[in-house]
Amino acid sequence: AGAEQYIATPPGERPQKTIASLREMKNDLYLSTSLPRTLTEAGVGKDVFEEIAQKAVKDPALGFNPLPVSHEDALAILNNAFA
Repeated sequence: AGAEQYIATPPGERPQKTIASLREMKNDLYLSTSLPRTLTEAGVGKDVFEEIAQKAVKDPALGFNPLPVSHEDALAILNNAFA
């Protein structure tokens, strides 16, 4: 990866190539560290989503998010990540 590869990739293929590269890096990180890749692998079940969403919307770091995030948004993100 790098500037040379970016320039050599046709503009119409760049989004797909970028995603593929990110997935490969994520897999390489997993293989070298064995860190969980999913909520399920981390031992997180849907039964704690409500608590996580409540804590997430109270987290001061959320103030740096470019868009507001409601409790319902946080739950939707968790549910989509779990699928």
